[in-house]
Amino acid sequence: MWGAPGAPRIIVTGLAFWGGVSVQRKPSDAELERRKQERKQQKLDRRRPLEE
Repeated sequence: MWGAPGAPRIIVTGLAFWGGVSVQRKPSDAELERRKQERKQQKLDRRRPLEE
């Protein structure tokens, strides 16, 4: 089965001997930035005193 036109081509080669192989997607720059901002906001939320 062929991928969609314009999709990246991924070629995986290697050898697994008494082990396994896993493949993971590398997050995009936008995703990394979103995660960074999310962690920053969580840190600020933890520092903020509880408002009642």
